[in-house]
Amino acid sequence: MGDSRSGAVDFTAALNYISEAKDSSGRQLALPEFIIHAGDLDPVDKNYALYRSVFSKTACPRFLPVMGNHDLGYRRFICDSLLPAEGIRDRFDKSTVSYCVDIRNVRIIVVDQYKGTGSNTGCINDAGIRWVEQVIDSSCKADHIFIAMHEPAFCRWRHVGNGFDACPDQRNRFWDMIVRHRDKVRAVFSAHSHYHSVMRVCDPRGPANDGKSLPFEADGVFQFDAGGAGNSADGKITVIAFFIDGQSVRADVVQSKSGTAQFSVTGRYFLSGESPKVSEQPGQ
Repeated sequence: MGDSRSGAVDFTAALNYISEAKDSSGRQLALPEFIIHAGDLDPVDKNYALYRSVFSKTACPRFLPVMGNHDLGYRRFICDSLLPAEGIRDRFDKSTVSYCVDIRNVRIIVVDQYKGTGSNTGCINDAGIRWVEQVIDSSCKADHIFIAMHEPAFCRWRHVGNGFDACPDQRNRFWDMIVRHRDKVRAVFSAHSHYHSVMRVCDPRGPANDGKSLPFEADGVFQFDAGGAGNSADGKITVIAFFIDGQSVRADVVQSKSGTAQFSVTGRYFLSGESPKVSEQPGQ
């Protein structure tokens, strides 16, 4: 999920959905082992307290934050309080929200696009590209790698041309690098646009540069834009649920009807195996 910001009612609805989610037969699902928030949690301290409160009566899933452009004023809180509370130690440095976490056969790599591994423009810099590849290369025990950052490599509908794609050389080198590791890198997570979208990109110089297209290229890597869980542009609350079982990875996009807290699956994607596929045409 991402972009909750000051939308506490919708953020609470998203968290309640996760805590109470059922499968198609009505059976209660197990809680997820971790939840990634792809940035713009602002106000971070209050929303993190809300997160802990919703799960206070259950086992609280591990919370993995991403630095968003609206979270910069909370950097000290994230680095000094939130990350230690979640047991996050393997970091780029102590003042940068770039870290990796291993859970079972999964490695999650979180990249700060605004300091250390990035600049204040939201671009991942050369140090960040090298660090991400180093962390990928060192993941000998992980079957699946996910990379989380706030600003998409390919924005849709909003922020087109003024995010990571404003630095096309760095963006292209970053994407070329993760495509080289597509045998393990399953997806890149982002937010920022406030619209949900899914695409699969092999060539960052190709159709993905059209701010209105949603390419689905063979041998590419998925990009999931989480849309909003409290501050969406279309009124929908979006949660993307990943089901990981050995070598199998499935992603269900779960969204509320506009203006309500009634959730249903609107897209299903299969990410692992020789030919990752989608059961529905990718779309907004």
